[in-house]
Amino acid sequence: MPYNSLMILYTKTGQAENVPAIIQEIKSCDIMPDSYTYNVWMRALASMNEISGVERLIDEMKRDGRVAGDWRTYSNLASVYADAGLFDKAEKALKELEKLNTTREHSAYPFLVTVLRDVTGSGHLELKSALDCIENAILTGREDGGKWTPLPAVIGELMRQFEQNKNVEGAKHFLEVLKKSKASRDQKYLNHR
Repeated sequence: MPYNSLMILYTKTGQAENVPAIIQEIKSCDIMPDSYTYNVWMRALASMNEISGVERLIDEMKRDGRVAGDWRTYSNLASVYADAGLFDKAEKALKELEKLNTTREHSAYPFLVTVLRDVTGSGHLELKSALDCIENAILTGREDGGKWTPLPAVIGELMRQFEQNKNVEGAKHFLEVLKKSKASRDQKYLNHR
């Protein structure tokens, strides 16, 4: 939708204050915003530090009922809250994300791992939750029946966190988890830093 592209452009060029007018135009033309439009709108509001506006947007989505927030919506929301230092709210958004990802859409897992790191407030990954996400994705597998493998960057981030925390047992457990996927046998995964 050209409206989404224009809103993204406004946000990226520091003109996010123009996004609400675009939303009003969309609504006045009886165009139903989809979850992508809401996510773009949310990012625009967040770029202006309009946390209350983000919360009103989420409430509007829930009230309207025609568009359900997806895992991206709650990943964005958690990230917005984490960036604003509202870590309790970020954690609640992550719990909502986990509930919504019942289909185990695997592209959600790297986002979840990244946001889990941001939500701690210290830049350190909440290792237990991240490891649970990765293990769950590996055990669930891909929709086509194949094995799911975490991205090399995700593996590298987890290993850096284990190193920083001097957590040998956690690193050993993570390797056992990786053995359930092809990552433990693929050179590009093992040497990623």
